Amino acid sequence: MRTNHKQRILNLASRISEKYESTEEYYKRKDKELLDQIHEYQKDVKVFQDNQTKVSSIEGVFGDTEENLLEMIKSDIYRIMEENNVVEDEFSLEDIKFYGSYSKGKNKEGSDLDVIVQYSGSMREDDVFNLLHDEELYFYDNNDNKVIIDINPVNREKSGTIQENLDYFNRLQNS
Repeated sequence: MRTNHKQRILNLASRISEKYESTEEYYKRKDKELLDQIHEYQKDVKVFQDNQTKVSSIEGVFGDTEENLLEMIKSDIYRIMEENNVVEDEFSLEDIKFYGSYSKGKNKEGSDLDVIVQYSGSMREDDVFNLLHDEELYFYDNNDNKVIIDINPVNREKSGTIQENLDYFNRLQNS
């Protein structure tokens, strides 16, 4: 009878040990799954933060998409050119892009919103600049601060494309 009792105790101990080992393995596996989920969550948070930084640079500050803001500026440029009887042979807008502190998220109070405009035509760049700056163009940011729009025209035939000019500006800043 005693052997039987010992055997039962050994069997029970063996089953407890197996159950403990399988339970330990289960929790190790669950811990790894949880850690993997945490790492994935951290990656998602990083991507979200990166995207928020991109949005906050211009879209977040002005509460509208870059495309819409650029379209508003284009409309103002077309209106100014029409009011001044400038014809397409003199000025034909080809491209427009934000650059400078707002586009990099490094704007400060009092920063202007830099816009580069690529055009073709016979009109001199300084004449285009003066014409576009005769009327003060601006947006209001989300804090109701007036932000002046600084338009910098480049004639593609004389000064190169927007990208060539931006590359040149970046080289100057990094020197």
